[in-house]
Amino acid sequence: MNQTLATRPFPDRFQREQSSPFDRERLDPKIERFAHWLDSQFAIPGTNIRFGLDAILGLFPALGDLLPSLASLYILFAAQRYGVSRATLARMALNIAFDYVAGSVPVAGDVFDLFWKSNDRNAAFLAKHVNANPQQERNARRQDRWFVAAVAAGLVVLLGASIAASWFVIYSLAKLLVG
Repeated sequence: MNQTLATRPFPDRFQREQSSPFDRERLDPKIERFAHWLDSQFAIPGTNIRFGLDAILGLFPALGDLLPSLASLYILFAAQRYGVSRATLARMALNIAFDYVAGSVPVAGDVFDLFWKSNDRNAAFLAKHVNANPQQERNARRQDRWFVAAVAAGLVVLLGASIAASWFVIYSLAKLLVG
């Protein structure tokens, strides 16, 4: 029986075996629990400020910033197994990198860790992907493309600024040396 493209059912490239914890229909609750423990398990009494192991470990220099970032890779790898787009994976990786870099700044990084919840954000990206219908998934992919375009534009601006700064330094040095 020949089916035209219009009548052929849309292939679900995210379909997995039923025994897999990475079913398309449901996000593994361990992932959300893990993100919650890292970012928002505890509360400061009398406030709405929540924090997790990431903020606690961040109080310790060097390893305190590295270990939570390595733990964050669990959510990133889970997203890859769920079939999340590369652009969304890049957004998730940037969340982790931003959390690591900003969290590495003494004192200010510890305060930053109270408010920047990269693991909760990444779990939300993953849940959005898993629970998306085809239209929502197309919209998410479009948003991902815009995000990648914005990052690329930002990198081009950064490259241009670094070239201009380098040119200015070389020009100033040459002017000083030549007179």
